[in-house]
Amino acid sequence: SMFYSGHPWQYREGHNRDPMPDEVHAREAVEFLRQEHPAPFLLTVGFSRPHSPWYAPQEYFDRFPLETVELTPIMENDAADCAKILTRQQDLSEPWGWHKYQKIMKNGGAEQLRKWTQAYLACVAFVDDQVGKVLEAIESREDAANTLIIFTSDHGYHMGEKEYLFKFTPWEESVRIPLVIAGPGVAQGVECARPVALLDLYPTCIDYAGMDSAYDLDGFSLRSLLEDPVANEWEGPAISVAASGSKVPFEVDQPARLEDQHFSLRSEHFRYIRCRNGEEEFYDHRSDPHEWHNEIENPAYQRDIEVMRAAFQRFIEAAKS
Repeated sequence: SMFYSGHPWQYREGHNRDPMPDEVHAREAVEFLRQEHPAPFLLTVGFSRPHSPWYAPQEYFDRFPLETVELTPIMENDAADCAKILTRQQDLSEPWGWHKYQKIMKNGGAEQLRKWTQAYLACVAFVDDQVGKVLEAIESREDAANTLIIFTSDHGYHMGEKEYLFKFTPWEESVRIPLVIAGPGVAQGVECARPVALLDLYPTCIDYAGMDSAYDLDGFSLRSLLEDPVANEWEGPAISVAASGSKVPFEVDQPARLEDQHFSLRSEHFRYIRCRNGEEEFYDHRSDPHEWHNEIENPAYQRDIEVMRAAFQRFIEAAKS
């Protein structure tokens, strides 16, 4: 048995068990959505999976028989052309990802990595079902057609790319997240390749709610992109910026220094990484979606690299002002 919210959690056999935390959260959301609400409401529902530990009911593991599980595409020596401070010095706030990968490859190799991947897929399928319960409850309401739904996450996760199994990196697998938005006036079944940021969600919600922002925060409403993703007319930046913490210690309750972070910039076609020691990486997602080939020294890309360097400088100057 485990403890959840201070109470012992009981597993007896099969379906005869206490609900898992995400099932509890889905049930609470459904109960809320079954009630009458005279005023407009904001409901936020947080799910833990697929966060570790990768527990899910056995039926979700059964959906992914081990022999059918495909590993993510991994290139040998993928990290060889990456910044030395990231890979050799492992200068990330929590560099467990390399240690986890080495441990798994020493203790079972690809077969163990397949089991790891199976557990991850099982947790994703499990949380998908919980999301489905909430969506069904929304769809059964009279105001369903007037409800904006935002589905997103806080980070991605390496499944062995760059010989790494974790988060906290400046590469695509960690920085890029799911973002699906549906609701009144939102274009249906369309993908938008414009890079945006989680910072943009607050102004988006304020915009759709017809409210004035109480705070002077960063970010731009995504409404124009959501209504017409093809026209691509949006006042937000063409490049999104993310930071990955380093090993440099910082004071509790004080912002860490800008110059101590590694930064990752993404435009529609390119990713540019600037490490705290000045090392750089550059990838062209049109030809290299896995970020296997660091093109920072390639003369053919120098103009594109200069655009990203200039964007980085503008970001740093704005952040300092």
